[in-house]
Amino acid sequence: VFNLPDGLWVYSFTSFLLILWKGIVSRSNLVYIITPITLALLSEISQFFGLINGVFDFLDLLFYILAFLMSFIFCYDKK
Repeated sequence: VFNLPDGLWVYSFTSFLLILWKGIVSRSNLVYIITPITLALLSEISQFFGLINGVFDFLDLLFYILAFLMSFIFCYDKK
């Protein structure tokens, strides 16, 4: 039930950053572009180890990664 909204959050945040920089990934903006996936994965892994409240779900990890990859498929400038 909650996997899709979590994945859409990662997708929209990553896509926004890629669109902001016109689909160009460079050393100067790479840290910003990987921030959404990093935050999402860290929160889910922290739930696994009991560092933050919540229930670890492997499907959340899958949706995060798929959403991140899909944002690159649709917004990355391949030039």
